[in-house]
Amino acid sequence: SKTSITADGALYIGASGREAGPRTGRRLYRSKLVSGRYETPEPLPAPIDGGEEDSNQYVSPDGRFMIYMSKRPGADAGLYVTYLENGAWSNPSPLDAKLNADYAPYTPLIAPDGKTFYFTSQRGVFDSAPFAAMTYAKLLEAIRSSGNGMADIYTLPVEALSLRAAR
Repeated sequence: SKTSITADGALYIGASGREAGPRTGRRLYRSKLVSGRYETPEPLPAPIDGGEEDSNQYVSPDGRFMIYMSKRPGADAGLYVTYLENGAWSNPSPLDAKLNADYAPYTPLIAPDGKTFYFTSQRGVFDSAPFAAMTYAKLLEAIRSSGNGMADIYTLPVEALSLRAAR
């Protein structure tokens, strides 16, 4: 599972099976670095821990915001953003409704220079029926091209996300 680390050394981990109970999906944990040793990972509290599946987290280096994949009750899986405000995480909100609908993105990441946002999507040409019969040559071309449903990496400028400054 993906791990994020902040400048102060805190690890953010997505994992499943760490605790007994009815929850079957992954959840997010944090392990703080104290006196050179990592503490036992603890699940992030509500409102973060509110999805049926929470994973693929990106935590900003300063630890002030997190973008992560979540399957919230009654909603499709998508990327959500939350901000650390006065020591508590804000209610997660969809990062971008159109991005979530069009790409079903996961594995968010912001480049170290803070200018480029990366995400992965498995959406592609085979998500819907073709408009016309596909020749064997076109099928091979589709299979060998990006958008084949085998997970592509996409980029956006960070300013397209309308992230707000954490308070």
